[in-house]
Amino acid sequence: AAVHGGELGGGPMSGDTMTVLLARSGFMAKTIADGKIARGYNAGKFYRVRHADVAGFPDMVRVLEKASGIPEACVIRGELLPNADPENCRRLSNQAEHGDAVTFTATPRRWLAIDVDGCSEPAGLDFARDPEEGVEHVIGELPGEFHDAFCWWQATGSAGTKPGINCRLWFHLSRPVSDAECKGWLQYAPADRALYGPVQPHYVAAPIILSGSDPMALRQGVRQGLDATVQVPAELPKVETVEPIHVEVALKDLSEDEQRRI
Repeated sequence: AAVHGGELGGGPMSGDTMTVLLARSGFMAKTIADGKIARGYNAGKFYRVRHADVAGFPDMVRVLEKASGIPEACVIRGELLPNADPENCRRLSNQAEHGDAVTFTATPRRWLAIDVDGCSEPAGLDFARDPEEGVEHVIGELPGEFHDAFCWWQATGSAGTKPGINCRLWFHLSRPVSDAECKGWLQYAPADRALYGPVQPHYVAAPIILSGSDPMALRQGVRQGLDATVQVPAELPKVETVEPIHVEVALKDLSEDEQRRI
């Protein structure tokens, strides 16, 4: 992992960056044996930290494709604090709970990952066999700003081993967006908004196939769009706290009363 970490970059660079963590023990990837999950994520508490420059969509794709091949790697939205050791640190950001031991601070980003877990497949679609069609279906359920945008997509570690569309979509944005804005922007989308915190892991490493074949026909790729960058509205609603949920319905599927209660 140390060698790969060097390839990902060292200290912070100019412009927007992506924070990549490398587990010092265990893996940030699931293990699949004979089409079933044999082992979940088992990384320890301590990480090496690398920063990669992300000036645009091509840079983002380059970083993610490299990280996807490193079982110890994940991405977080937070920025490493100056007093934290980049070679041996924990994922701590809650100052009320951890005081001076915190290692990361919340940082608005010009990149955004959308985590989709168990979204219902439309009639006739088998996500494991045709993941690109599944990705198109999910993008259609996102706010309109995403519909014509390029994205780098990946099937999650559990994709193909459980029902539904399980994927992660990565977009480059026209301006930095805070965690609270991410939660507000995607409040009616099939997305796990608990992802948007300084140290919440964005699992990017491809699963380790221990035996048998990969249940997914394809694990990752670029969705071709019209715009490399998502044009972010000047004003976005802000939501500070959400509970992790599995969203399987779109806003249009809810009654007006249900929409008001969300």
